Amino acid sequence: METLKKIDPKTWVIIILGLALVISFFFGQRNTIDTHKDDIDKLHSDNALLIKRNDSLFTENAKLDKQIQEINIELSANNEELADTQSELDKLKKKSHEIPTTIRNMSATSVSNSFTDYLKRTKSKNNN
Repeated sequence: METLKKIDPKTWVIIILGLALVISFFFGQRNTIDTHKDDIDKLHSDNALLIKRNDSLFTENAKLDKQIQEINIELSANNEELADTQSELDKLKKKSHEIPTTIRNMSATSVSNSFTDYLKRTKSKNNN
């Protein structure tokens, strides 16, 4: 008993806390898988649903990526065609302002026929 009287208060606190820890370890609440089985099952079902949604999103993304690639191919083809058309227009604009260097020799009849055709064309444009 005398040894118990010689123990200082700090040591008593440590001994009491140690005993409390051992008692709580043996008699405390047990966390087993069975107590959380419903939560685990719900999480598994939620996970399965999310995986299914994720797979469908991957499928939709793949479809959209394919459509984007097709549209990009069409755009590049249209841009090439537009560039060709623009270069043709530029050539035609240059030619429209040029004065031809070659002169065709015509007889008087040819000149009158060409002039008549020109007047018919301009007259039909003015009537429209």
